[in-house]
Amino acid sequence: MTYKITQEVVDGIERITYRPENPIYQTPLIFQHGAWHGAWCWRYWQALFAEWGWVSHAHSLPTHGKSARKRPIRLCTLGYYQDVLKQQVEACEQAPVVIGHSMGGAVTQWYLSHVGDLPAAVIVASMPLYDYPWRYLFLDPLGMSMATLTWHGYPLVRSPERVKALFLSDNPLMSAEELHKLLDDESLVVPLELNPFTWHPRRNPQTPILVMAAEKDALFSVREEETLAKYYGGEFYLIKGTAHNAMIERSYQASAEYLQQWLLGKGIH
Repeated sequence: MTYKITQEVVDGIERITYRPENPIYQTPLIFQHGAWHGAWCWRYWQALFAEWGWVSHAHSLPTHGKSARKRPIRLCTLGYYQDVLKQQVEACEQAPVVIGHSMGGAVTQWYLSHVGDLPAAVIVASMPLYDYPWRYLFLDPLGMSMATLTWHGYPLVRSPERVKALFLSDNPLMSAEELHKLLDDESLVVPLELNPFTWHPRRNPQTPILVMAAEKDALFSVREEETLAKYYGGEFYLIKGTAHNAMIERSYQASAEYLQQWLLGKGIH
């Protein structure tokens, strides 16, 4: 199916839309990227869903992609990111499905707890229910030390080698060098907010939820993703042989096909 791609910046927020010439489905999809990334990371999934007849939108959070730098990255919180997602949801002609990756999964969880329900939500290789800074210290002691001293998240993705270790398998659609060039700085506040003292996620929301875990995820374990699905009363799917950035791994089409079938099975059209 032929489709049109439009890219615009509205109120400082970059929004990339894939619109089929003759859409089959009425419910739009919103893709929410994760830490350091931007709307560009969804290009392969957006193209597939457009070919299948879905209208989709991917936006870049402030200070990411081509969105405006509205506040210092050090001051970007989950609530701030949630407000951007809320604006994007409200910009749709009808209530959309939200698909969030990694930190975008945390933003999606925050939305469901603080804003309300959606037709469906899909969280892919998501930040877990609770997160702690020492996870990143164990993964990269030097990078986390540099990040803590500067209060910027970029040291954790400071080189293609670190990007490869965190996000990619041996044969991704995008090389570590290509990915590294596209990454932005990130807030260190976000993982600090995901603690049981300040974060009380809404259990069993009315929104149907699919949790998709990456089998070879270096950041978040399969067990943590299973816990997410159980907590929210959602369904769980394991993307085998896949690293953290599932949407740019070779398995992207198979996982997207499963996602579509899950949506249709939930009556999303």
